[in-house]
Amino acid sequence: MSPSTSVSLGVLAVCLGLLTPSRAARAEEGDCLVWAQPDSSKRPGGGLHKIKIRMPDAMARDEASLKHVAAGLASVGARVLFEYGAGSGFPFFVQATDSQLDALAARLTRLYQNPVEQVRAWFQYADDVDVLESVGLGLIVDTGRTRPDQLPVPRGWTLAAGPEQPVYWLVHFAAPMFGDSPWLASLQHAPALASPAPVVLVDWNATTAVVRMSAVQAGQVRRLPGVDWVGRYEAALKLGRSLGPLSGCLEGRAGAARLLRSAEALPEEEVELVVGLFESNPKLSKAIIAQGGAVSEGGEDMLIVKGPRRLIRWLARRVEVRFLDVAATGGPAVDGLGSPVSAPRAPHSPSKESEF
Repeated sequence: MSPSTSVSLGVLAVCLGLLTPSRAARAEEGDCLVWAQPDSSKRPGGGLHKIKIRMPDAMARDEASLKHVAAGLASVGARVLFEYGAGSGFPFFVQATDSQLDALAARLTRLYQNPVEQVRAWFQYADDVDVLESVGLGLIVDTGRTRPDQLPVPRGWTLAAGPEQPVYWLVHFAAPMFGDSPWLASLQHAPALASPAPVVLVDWNATTAVVRMSAVQAGQVRRLPGVDWVGRYEAALKLGRSLGPLSGCLEGRAGAARLLRSAEALPEEEVELVVGLFESNPKLSKAIIAQGGAVSEGGEDMLIVKGPRRLIRWLARRVEVRFLDVAATGGPAVDGLGSPVSAPRAPHSPSKESEF
């Protein structure tokens, strides 16, 4: 990707501020995906789970031990999504059922003579890596059950873009990706994506990138190694929690429908909105004024818009808009991490030693 068509991943990560995994705030609400908190047990309902295998440090550095675990995973039929290698805090990231994990623990117990409970503790549920939360704790999506490309797009809420126009897409990987991940490199440098090169924006969600590309390129990205799914960054993912109903969990398809209905209720009611942008558009302010709104600058890549609530739908359909919510009163608008949206944050670039 040439310098003219790409931007530093770190700088773009600072500017994104969307789909942020604010687990503590979600736990306080108490009615939304409690299982998705870090260190929780697992996704309910059985079936396949995402698992990170955290071995004792000495074993994680020993190639022979890693080969024993890899052989065990193969023998029980577990799917290795990614191997991070010797020295990593979690050498293997896998997909497995509870019964497969029990069988693997029994096998390794016989091999190492460790108590089975101790070996079973190596397997840490990581289903929460498949949970996306939109900015401002609006919509949340468990991608293991509902993918963003399956969200409802009611008539009048589709992105205002032509079929060949590049728009923003979510690219979700099967396992956490790091700065030197070959999966991420394939997304950035795939020959099929060279003209015009997609612009890759890396979120600090360890499994998800945001990419500006055409529908044709999105179809090509779906076939790249490690890509689990690709979906358009639709309007429902742009709306903050204050635009939704006063209570209840906004999850998946049903949550998206509730959020959109609430956002467009009382269309002529006056509202003040904070609008975050992927990209600056000098014509956007004039267009907002033509729609009956008033605009003031709210910071870098952000606008404060006053006008009727019907502007919400019009803004959410704009490709360059990344989020919008009711402007906070008594202080600066804040994003899903509780930070002022106009203040840049340090980029999160996971390494092999970091947590996710």
